[in-house]
Amino acid sequence: MGCDIHLYVENKIQNQWVNCDNWRLDDDGKYEVFPMIIWRNYDLFSVLANIRNYGKNEYIDEPRGLPEDVCDVIAKLCDDYGTDGHSHSWFTLAELRAWQKEHPTVQHRGLITPKQAENLDKHGILPDSWCQGTSDKSYVWRTWTEEYCPLDQLVALLEQRMKEISGSHPWEPELEDRIRIVFWFDN
Repeated sequence: MGCDIHLYVENKIQNQWVNCDNWRLDDDGKYEVFPMIIWRNYDLFSVLANIRNYGKNEYIDEPRGLPEDVCDVIAKLCDDYGTDGHSHSWFTLAELRAWQKEHPTVQHRGLITPKQAENLDKHGILPDSWCQGTSDKSYVWRTWTEEYCPLDQLVALLEQRMKEISGSHPWEPELEDRIRIVFWFDN
């Protein structure tokens, strides 16, 4: 069974956190939140909350739970998941950037084909696919490191959101503590 993330963005305005995701009208004419990310990326999940951490990557922190001051919109979305949601947490953009600077690589561990293993072992060609289990007994376990940080795309999206929020005003680095992600997972 796969694991998915439910990730939302908040901005702190006058000491109160407010949702700053995009919204759209659904088929019934009601507004619904359109989350920033909806893709499944186990590398990202591993560094955010030690979820599906097959490569045994260092992660930012254990899940912190929902923030006590989470906005009402996100609190309701979380309540709607009930016990299906797990590993609730949050990070400011400042925290994500600090971790990103210190961790430019990610480690993978999985089953790959004999040809992929040969390419990795002899030529340093990284596998483009792997799995954690298969009935094909020819697959072999390997561990390898890739030069990228799983947070790169998320940080870029948050930077874009900062620009949208600040409008024509320049965004100051110390304000990176005033934008955060709030997230949880479901299986």
